[in-house]
Amino acid sequence: MASCTLTPAEMPDRVTRSLYCRLTPGEAVITFDNTDWVKSELDELVKLERICCAHVTWSLLETPARLSLTLLAAPGALRAIIAAILPNQGPVADHGV
Repeated sequence: MASCTLTPAEMPDRVTRSLYCRLTPGEAVITFDNTDWVKSELDELVKLERICCAHVTWSLLETPARLSLTLLAAPGALRAIIAAILPNQGPVADHGV
């Protein structure tokens, strides 16, 4: 399992604004309010993480009210990635991970 190589200074802080995280085997979906600021930060996060964590598929879905960041990876890798990018995460719905 690969680990994140971003330093704390490089790690974007926008993930602390997440509303909800749902984990299933092989997939994590993190939900945010849709604001220009959060979208800009998530776009930057995805850009950095695609380089850092190439073993993960990163996608961002936008609706008028919400942004959903979806990560697809081997089930064992997701828990470590979520712990790294959401160190103080509130609600996480764990569905068999």
